[in-house]
Amino acid sequence: MTNRKREISIFLSFLILFILGVLLFACRTSNEQERQITNAFTPGKTTQEANPQTQPPVDFQTITRTPGITQESPPATVPLPSDQPTMMITNTQGQTSVITQTRAATQPNQIAPTRTSTKKPSSSPSNTPTNTATLTPSPTIQPGWDGDWTAYVEKSDSNTSTGNLQVSVVATNLTGSLTIDNIQYEFIGIVFNDGKFATGNWSAGTSQGSFWWNLIGNGQFRGCHTDQFAFCGSRAGVNQPEPCRELPSR
Repeated sequence: MTNRKREISIFLSFLILFILGVLLFACRTSNEQERQITNAFTPGKTTQEANPQTQPPVDFQTITRTPGITQESPPATVPLPSDQPTMMITNTQGQTSVITQTRAATQPNQIAPTRTSTKKPSSSPSNTPTNTATLTPSPTIQPGWDGDWTAYVEKSDSNTSTGNLQVSVVATNLTGSLTIDNIQYEFIGIVFNDGKFATGNWSAGTSQGSFWWNLIGNGQFRGCHTDQFAFCGSRAGVNQPEPCRELPSR
């Protein structure tokens, strides 16, 4: 029983020593990390402060300037920017890196002035009234044979006389009268072939003869009298047909 109590005492002593060693090691490591963090976030800290054991002794010597000789000054240390956040990080080899966070330059948005061009209204020319020609509608041409005609009659001496011919048609019967050179001519005949042709006899005093007309449309007809001389006609405002003579087909 006495040996067992001694073993428990030795084991407890060893356990207490082990716990104390772990606590001391943890405190030392915490202090070391706290110092590194303080150096990292303190602006202006140099590598010499981080590693004081590797800093060489400074030899302060009095520098005497000789006239005419310019003593070069050692390169100036670039100061750390004070207006920007800076972080110094020391790696495991003792090298220190400076990290500066740059801020993007911000500039307030500026609205560019917009120019609105104002166009001067152009003066439109005044509307000048234009004279519009009035078209006179052409007279309606009377169809068929009824009505007035301008007759062109060839005489035996090959000259042509012009006179006013009046024609009337009732059913298929045709009558007409013509005055040429103060001579009155009368016409009696018939129309056939759906009113396209007219034929009959004419008389003037003691003279008489035959006539044959062909209604060619557009207010014109052409034909002959006495089976050889030209005899044609046209409505008012319509030209004389060409040719004027047309002999009946046999």
